[in-house]
Formats: sequence, structure tokens, C-alpha cells
Amino acid sequence: MNVEKMTPQQLRKMADELEVKLKQTPITKPESEINVQKFIEFAREVRDKVARGDYYDDSDYKQWAFELIMQEIFGKDYFKWHNSVNR
Repeated sequence: MNVEKMTPQQLRKMADELEVKLKQTPITKPESEINVQKFIEFAREVRDKVARGDYYDDSDYKQWAFELIMQEIFGKDYFKWHNSVNR
């Protein structure tokens, strides 16, 4: 595709389509910025709760783990992005 031969309307349409596509894709943090120590600490907390007998409903832990992972991989605003895309 030669953008130099495209009309302004064609360029605008292409830009609009790319903008929609970008908004539907979360931006991941660089791997070097992902703190896997947070996952290890979470696992230790769950292990300690189980050992104390404080482990109740695993659905809460699944949700907390999911939120921790998504925010660590995609950033603290992941759920703001997710909610804006899935309205």
C-alpha cells in the first residue's frame, strides 16, 4: 500500500481503523518491568493462610490472583482500559 498515493479521506479512514484496533488491545509492560516477586509473595500468602486454616473460598483468591497478574503485566490502569472496551 503506497500511502503517498492515498487521498486524505483514505488516510483518515485508515487512521481511524488503526485507532479503533489500538484501543481494543491492551499495552503490555516490557518484560523487564514485570515484577514476578509480587506473584511469589502472593503464593506465599496463600500458602500461609492455608497452613493457618484461614483459607476459605478459593474464588476470592482466584480473583485476587487474576487482578494481580493483569495489573502487573498490563499496568495499574488495566481494568480502566478493560471496562472502557467492554461497555
